[in-house]
Amino acid sequence: MLQGSEAEELTVAAGELQVRIRRGHSTDWHEAEPLPDSGGVETAVQQPEAAADNLSRISAGMVGIFHPAAELKPGTHMQPGQVIGVIESMKQINEVISPDAGAVREVLVEDRSPVEFGQVLVTIEKGSEGHAAS
Repeated sequence: MLQGSEAEELTVAAGELQVRIRRGHSTDWHEAEPLPDSGGVETAVQQPEAAADNLSRISAGMVGIFHPAAELKPGTHMQPGQVIGVIESMKQINEVISPDAGAVREVLVEDRSPVEFGQVLVTIEKGSEGHAAS
C-alpha cells in the first residue's frame, strides 16, 4: 500500500492488535513476542453465562472442522480433562477438552462441520450422572 503513494507510515489496528509499517529504515522497532505453543492441545472456551445455570458450554477455541469423539452423545458422562472431540485447522489436530464432569446434554455441531472461534460445540450438565463413556 505504501508503494506508489507519498505516505511514510501505515498503521492498521484490529482489536488489541496493531501493526505499523514505515517507509525506510528505523531503529525504533519492537520485536513481536512469540505466541505460546499450544502443543496441539486446545482447552475449551467456556461461555461466561454458563456459571449462572448448571450448564457448561464448551466452545471452539479456533476456526476449523470439528470431529466429535465417538462416545460424544447426549447422556454420556464426561470427566474433567476428557477429550470431547478435535478441531482440524490448517492440517493440525487440536483436542477439545471437557473442563467439567457431567452428562452431555446436547451436541450442537455435527461431525465434519466447520466451526468458528467461540461457537458452542457441546453443553454439559455439571454434576449430572449419565451413562459412562467407554
